[in-house]
Amino acid sequence: MRRPSWLLYGFAVWFVLVEALIGGMRWPLPISSYLDAAGGNPYGLEVFGVWASGTLAVAALMLRRDFAAD
Repeated sequence: MRRPSWLLYGFAVWFVLVEALIGGMRWPLPISSYLDAAGGNPYGLEVFGVWASGTLAVAALMLRRDFAAD
């Protein structure tokens, strides 16, 4: 990635606009489900597990793109 700052800006925009302002931190989106899981909510833990496993699956598929063939 040439400019990783765009990734951080995108994360900040997602958190502020989508999760905080639109969703009010009540929708089961990635960050709010993490906060629910950390607070001891069992449903939040399940939702966070789904988000985490989906993210790990995408990361595993994209991993081979990061290695250069020698």
